[in-house]
Amino acid sequence: ARSVFGFGVVSQGSVRMASSRSAKGESKGVYGVSKRSKEITATASLDVSDSPLITDESFKAVLAGCASLTSLSIAGCSQLTDDSIKAISGCALLTSLDVSGCGLVSDEALQTIAKVCVLTSVNVSGCRNLTDEAIKAIASCSLRSLNVAYCGNFLTDESIKAVAASCPSLTSLNVADCKFLTDESIKAIATSCGSLNSLDVSRCKNLTDESIKALAAGCTSLTFLNVRNCEKLTDEAMKAVATLTELTSLRIFGCRKLTDESIKALAGCATLTTLDTTNTLRQIFKASRSVA
Repeated sequence: ARSVFGFGVVSQGSVRMASSRSAKGESKGVYGVSKRSKEITATASLDVSDSPLITDESFKAVLAGCASLTSLSIAGCSQLTDDSIKAISGCALLTSLDVSGCGLVSDEALQTIAKVCVLTSVNVSGCRNLTDEAIKAIASCSLRSLNVAYCGNFLTDESIKAVAASCPSLTSLNVADCKFLTDESIKAIATSCGSLNSLDVSRCKNLTDESIKALAAGCTSLTFLNVRNCEKLTDEAMKAVATLTELTSLRIFGCRKLTDESIKALAGCATLTTLDTTNTLRQIFKASRSVA
């Protein structure tokens, strides 16, 4: 891959930033970008993730020459502010956006992007300052994939109900550690998002069996489900999960109310190949499978 001022062209139409530092620890790789950003104008995919030293000035200089972008990742670029995020709205063709770990991102910036870009995939995990207003704005784009994990400081059912209402083609949702979510929002997803195949609700400790029963009934194409540390779940939830005919991966570690009955029920789930639980319950699972 050749280098374009700290950016490696990894494939036709795709650019990955090669973050580097001088002997003095100063950021290299963004020096001179503003002068020759035209060299990457034709790129459709730009990945500058894990570049904590990149600044608003250098990022906007690159972005100014990338109007045709369809995919952008700035995950872990912790110095970028709303100035950079708002500038993304200049990429009207953008469909995939990853700003995970960009802790300075605000509702206003995402609302600005949502007005222009027709997004289908958004990852804002770890952006802890976001509220329901930001999620409702991006949900209006009719997403297929959304990750709001660890955005639990302010997000409520209002966000996820908006996603359910606006994103009927949603296939992947991660709301891990969104501590204010209740059965109300997950049942809304189960009712409206029948194409969902991947769901992470780990550490959503208000969820009960009602959420899981609704998901098993409404999202029959689920292949991945993470309910780790959902402490209110009982065997009834797992009996419902066991009816999912396409489930391949299930994470239930930390669901302390589950008993042998859950594991015996799950043993009958023929497609299940990965079960994340305690060693004791895993042995019961294997034994139940061998008997079956």
